[in-house]
Amino acid sequence: MGSAIITEDTARTLASMARPLVKAGALSESQAEGATMVLLSAAKSTRAPAQDGLITVAEAAERLACSKGTVARMLDDGVLTRCYLRPGKHKSLRIPEREVRRIVEGRVEA
Repeated sequence: MGSAIITEDTARTLASMARPLVKAGALSESQAEGATMVLLSAAKSTRAPAQDGLITVAEAAERLACSKGTVARMLDDGVLTRCYLRPGKHKSLRIPEREVRRIVEGRVEA
């Protein structure tokens, strides 16, 4: 299955959930800090570049001259990256335009 995107807001929300665990003694302060760093790092590493346009699955299928099902398989295989405009909302799925352009130009790194 393809990678999901975690936003910085989501990472901060998840990190804030560690505070009550620290107060209850179920989690140490260093464990909470470590978890926060991992979450924020994941959010930064999965973010689509700001200059990169995002396109829908249908637009990607049209540019690649294939079906939406083929694009879905490419997402599942990790050939294309999933970006969500609204995490948790499957209809907000977008694909970085540069990745589609890379495949169209014949530079496929699977």
